[in-house]
Amino acid sequence: SECEIINTIHLNEIQDFIGVKIIPNPNTGKFTIKSDQGEVKKLTLYDITNRPIESLVPNNDNIKFQNISAGNYYLKLTFENKEVMQKIIIE
Repeated sequence: SECEIINTIHLNEIQDFIGVKIIPNPNTGKFTIKSDQGEVKKLTLYDITNRPIESLVPNNDNIKFQNISAGNYYLKLTFENKEVMQKIIIE
C-alpha cells in the first residue's frame, strides 16, 4: 500500500495553531505566556511521567516556577472553557 504525507506540522506551528505561546522555550522556569484564549486561570507543571510537580494561579502573563530541576516538562494551561497542554524545557 502507498502512503501519502498530507501535511507536516512542527511544534512551533502547533503552538501558534492553538493560540498559545510560551516565550522563551527553552527557559529557566521564568517565561511569558502569549495567548488568544483569554485569561489563564491555573497552570500545572507535569514531569514526563505525567506526575504533577507544581501548580500556580498566575496574576499576570509573566510566570516563574522556582526550584524546578532542568528537564522536559508539560505545562497544562487552564482557561475559562479550555485546557491546553504544552511541552516546555527548563534549563
